Order: sequence, then structure tokens, then C-alpha cells
Amino acid sequence: LSNGLLQTLFRVVMASLWGFSAILFTFFGVNFVLGGLHSYAQGDSILKVPSWLKYIIFGFFVFSAIAAFINLKYNKKMKAELEKEF
Repeated sequence: LSNGLLQTLFRVVMASLWGFSAILFTFFGVNFVLGGLHSYAQGDSILKVPSWLKYIIFGFFVFSAIAAFINLKYNKKMKAELEKEF
């Protein structure tokens, strides 16, 4: 696989991860946290973000940072190998 394709795959994976987290945030925000007229709960809000949701969001940030670091390290390695060949 070329470096450009791997860079594109990395971006797709990160966009998918954060897109999924946006869907989760929307679900929990509308159904549990926000208690207004637009909520399906109709006023039965918890008005507090569950602690496990905070851990999941933190985990997404940590996973993204680790993945970005590994991707950067891999790109440098591939660039060095390509320069060595030519």
C-alpha cells in the first residue's frame, strides 16, 4: 500500500470513530441529558452526564492520540525507507 492510501485510510478511520461518537452524543443528549421540548423524555432529564460516558469520550481522545502518534511514526519510517531505495 502506498503512503497516500494509508494516510487516507487513517483519516477515514478517525472520521468514522468521531462520527460514531457524535451519534452517541446525540442519542444520549436527546434522550437522557437534555430535558426540554425537543427531548423524547419530555422533561425527565438526568441533568448530569454519566461518568461512564465521560470515560468513553476520554478513551476516544486517547485512542485518537495514540493512533495519530503511531501513524506519524509509521509515515516517517516509510519515508525513510523510500528515500533509502532511491
